[in-house]
Amino acid sequence: MKININKTIFNLYSFLFIYTMINREFLFFGLDLRYIVLILGILLLFFKALNLIKNPEYLKKKEKKEKDIIYQILIALFIWSLISNISWLWNGLEAFPTQILNQNILLLNNLIAIIVYKNFKIFIKEEKIKKQIIFSCIVLVVSFILVGMGYSLSQISGSDVRSMVYALTSVSEHKNIFGGGFRIAGYAEDPNYASLFLILGVVTVLQMNYKKFTKFFLLISFLISFGFSCSKTIILSFLIALIYSFAITYFKKKGLPKIINFLFAITIGMIVIILPNSGLLGSHLTMTTRFKMWNMARDMFIQSPLIGNGINSFKSYIESVYPGWYVQAHSTYWQLLSETGLIGFLIFILLIVESLNNNKLSKYNKYLIFIFFIFVVNFETLQLQIFVYIIYVLSIFDDKKENGEIYEE
Repeated sequence: MKININKTIFNLYSFLFIYTMINREFLFFGLDLRYIVLILGILLLFFKALNLIKNPEYLKKKEKKEKDIIYQILIALFIWSLISNISWLWNGLEAFPTQILNQNILLLNNLIAIIVYKNFKIFIKEEKIKKQIIFSCIVLVVSFILVGMGYSLSQISGSDVRSMVYALTSVSEHKNIFGGGFRIAGYAEDPNYASLFLILGVVTVLQMNYKKFTKFFLLISFLISFGFSCSKTIILSFLIALIYSFAITYFKKKGLPKIINFLFAITIGMIVIILPNSGLLGSHLTMTTRFKMWNMARDMFIQSPLIGNGINSFKSYIESVYPGWYVQAHSTYWQLLSETGLIGFLIFILLIVESLNNNKLSKYNKYLIFIFFIFVVNFETLQLQIFVYIIYVLSIFDDKKENGEIYEE
């Protein structure tokens, strides 16, 4: 039997991409598998380039199809984010080379992933990838159980880069749904991201044709685990998404969904900008800290409004004001404004509009995308693989269904 090298490498690439997307702090005998993902992605693109060199007529013969707008916007966003690093030449901030390099490698990894999934779309089998999502969520749940039993992450092949992976505390911000004074993240590193991954797992299970008992068991496992990670942002996003779904259903009959999506994108962008100085949630400890960070990101934006200050510059800025606080802005919107400027921010707003206007998306996938755009108000996600999966890979699933494309056996 003839082995298709490209297909074999792509299948391994896709599995590791999904697995490390969810289990971010899992180490394979001390090795961060995301480096393997990056290497495999580069290898696939190298083979693709060789194929084009050997078959220059391929591009001419290829049928012209509808332009992939989401793909083009994503490429523009990530390339611009990398270009914005030129600001490090004059932003006056202390550079932490290792940290800057690490964040840009993560960005490059996502850029390569977008190109790989685009160019090897013929090998994408939705059911297989969704099974990988479910498997990865099961591993995450197992890590919840082990960490909950008292094992440190390093004892279960994890990285102890975060000291609060098992966040036992008495403050209300860290209480789980069951009333305990802790939240668990396991291999996801952060309880909030763990919640996002588990909701992705729940939605994925709902779409699978499993036996009733299997589906029930998986749903209960993921939902209970979600209760222990307990992201209030996800819960709020879920409720807002319900309202959005009803609104879109109502206005679709009147032919106005694109207007609603545009207004949503503009509104959420304005809310993020206005909220820190609104006085709302002023007594909420977590949000007070968030607003302080966002106001600092605003100050950075004002200093370089067009192209920003470069990737990872916010961490250097806040560390210069509050020594020891080398932390992110905790908002994708504010990250883009402060680090990539108005250009990066507007590209992202355009991405929101086009993603929600994608009529090929199933109701499940559009729901996930909407939840994600609410979630990123409170968290940086540009460097995370979930960014690529939610915004682009899900659209490929529905695009292939729409065009009747099949998986290459």
